Amino acid sequence: MKRTLVLLTAIIICIVSTVAFLHSSKKTEYNILMQNVEALAGGENLTPVHCAGLGCVDCPINAVKVKYVVSGWSFNE
Repeated sequence: MKRTLVLLTAIIICIVSTVAFLHSSKKTEYNILMQNVEALAGGENLTPVHCAGLGCVDCPINAVKVKYVVSGWSFNE
């Protein structure tokens, strides 16, 4: 009887710890996925973009064909 009680207690502890571990890992995965979604929604163009001239390159600002696309920071701004 005592052996059955110890075995049953060990099984219950294993089940509870497994459920707790799975719940915490899902929460971590959810947080990582939400950070990825927020990063994608925020866009990648954090630097200023300037388009100049007429040519065959697409300007990312307004999709007009330009000669030069310059991105990044400069001393003039």
